[in-house]
Amino acid sequence: MRVWAKGNAGGEAVSFFLGSTATPDYGFLNASLTTAWLAYTVTWTPSADRSGATHGLAVRTQGATAVTFFVDDVMIVRGDVTSMPTFSGDSAGAFWTNTPHLSQSVLPMPVSVPGPVDSRNMVFNGTAWVQAGGDITNGLDVDVTRLPALPAGTNEIGGVNQAKIAGNAISANSGNKDSGTQRVVIATDQPPVPSQTPVVTTPTLASVGASVTSVTIRAANNARRHLILWNDSSSVCYVKYGATASTISATFLMQPGGYWEMPQPIYTGIIDGIWLNTNGAMRVTELTA
Repeated sequence: MRVWAKGNAGGEAVSFFLGSTATPDYGFLNASLTTAWLAYTVTWTPSADRSGATHGLAVRTQGATAVTFFVDDVMIVRGDVTSMPTFSGDSAGAFWTNTPHLSQSVLPMPVSVPGPVDSRNMVFNGTAWVQAGGDITNGLDVDVTRLPALPAGTNEIGGVNQAKIAGNAISANSGNKDSGTQRVVIATDQPPVPSQTPVVTTPTLASVGASVTSVTIRAANNARRHLILWNDSSSVCYVKYGATASTISATFLMQPGGYWEMPQPIYTGIIDGIWLNTNGAMRVTELTA
């Protein structure tokens, strides 16, 4: 038997008994209590069949002077059992009596112990208390077949499924944007992400003769990725993003022999130009995807 006890002031001399004092056939332990809760163990080896014993635990003082002490968490186990459920003085069928030098809890006997168990790791399987399985590395064993089924539909365990976005499977590898494309939000206090430089494989070269009236240097082209101009002329050229260039309606001015590359963002519309004389030509290189 294991019992927890403490004294009110400390130094209280008490004796714990397990068995039947009427037989007499019992185990006992003399102890001097402290003010801290301590566990005390009493071993009883019956000399005969004591299945009719009525005293599960008796506690008495070792002197005639009254003392105050506390008892709790009484645990009775068989010799081949490591532990069993705790009995309390407040449990059904138990009562406390007070006689000179003796306070005892009378518990129904015999005590039925359901095999070697450890009350610290017990689970009720619907029929009996059994020892829980598992280990330190893998934790407690869980029988998932006894868990309720997940509701039908798009429910996910834990509410998160990294393989889906709003119910759609995440798109893998490269390709065009679709319902499974992952979105990334950049914080406003971070520098912008530079755009990827497009790869172009098709250059188109052309020459446009210098003209004192507006001429088209390059027609609109949605596939345009880059444009290079070389003013191979002794005259300046007024170049315009748009139709009908003039000396007062132009985007920029190219000097004789000047070289120009279109900056980002790429303009894909029509480009016109006009010179002050008809000498030379505009050499054009257009890059497309």
